[in-house]
Amino acid sequence: MSNISPIAPALAVFSLPTAGEFRTWTATALAALELTPTALARELDLGKNSIQQFLAGPSQDIRLGNAARIHASLVAQARARGVALPPVVAHD
Repeated sequence: MSNISPIAPALAVFSLPTAGEFRTWTATALAALELTPTALARELDLGKNSIQQFLAGPSQDIRLGNAARIHASLVAQARARGVALPPVVAHD
């Protein structure tokens, strides 16, 4: 008899969007809200060019914490303005 028991039953695994998928969503959200990357970066107390650099191309990456802050801010602003944003979708 084993003393080992499963910690939890099978858990659903959720996937995060790739940097490219999040880049596309961020650009779409900024356009829908008529915001510049620099204005959003200042609002979130990020480097003034950090979002613009991320949007610049596929060789640019972003920290998960910053992506979460960007997403939360854009979604909150969209709700406040009554703007519908597409969901961030991760393709498997």
